[in-house]
Amino acid sequence: MFKYIVLALSIASFIACEPQNYYSNYESAPYQPSGWRPSGPAFRLPERLQNPQTIYGPPEIPEEPTTESIDTTTTEIPTTTAVESENLSEKLRDGEQGVYYIYHPTGLLQKITYATKDDVQDMAYYARIKYEDVEPIKDPIFTYDPTTAELKRIARKVEST
Repeated sequence: MFKYIVLALSIASFIACEPQNYYSNYESAPYQPSGWRPSGPAFRLPERLQNPQTIYGPPEIPEEPTTESIDTTTTEIPTTTAVESENLSEKLRDGEQGVYYIYHPTGLLQKITYATKDDVQDMAYYARIKYEDVEPIKDPIFTYDPTTAELKRIARKVEST
């Protein structure tokens, strides 16, 4: 009988216990609850698709026929290459100047002379480049390799003409 009383009291105490409230710690969700509907008029999509335009871009402007003739005047502009060259020389006076050589696989050697100036104030860049052919190379050509600090031969033999 004692067992029945202990069992009945344990069941009664188990039922009488209040469960912990887990819901007080939750924050509201970042989205609306299910079943929520926005206020305002309903958004309706068109029921029928419309055909797209066949011509895109700005509308064409109808041209009216011209009744008067336009007089054409032609004037020749004098060529001023000498003056332009002098002006360019003055502009390049304080810029960077240099010379370098290009060796082509065919054996042709070209000397390139250049002068450049970047005019920041006028937002302009001036440059003059001059190409000159140099006599064919008869001796072997070497180049310096900065990674290994050695001279390397780049032209084995140049055919003599």
